[in-house]
Amino acid sequence: MSADPVPVLEFTAGNPSEEEIAAVTAVVLALGAASASAPPAATGPSERRRKARRRLALAAAPGPWRSGRL
Repeated sequence: MSADPVPVLEFTAGNPSEEEIAAVTAVVLALGAASASAPPAATGPSERRRKARRRLALAAAPGPWRSGRL
């Protein structure tokens, strides 16, 4: 049994040239490669402590928006 391939990109309006289709494909592939190579965000206990310290420092400062400590 072979299933029909499902299109990844589908142009529903207009009449794009081969160059325009190639450009869109290159952009989509580049975006996919960039998100795949991005390191995962740190979510461990040390990251939570660092964020908590930052919140406390801002909350303790009088008028942090005036002192530039935002």
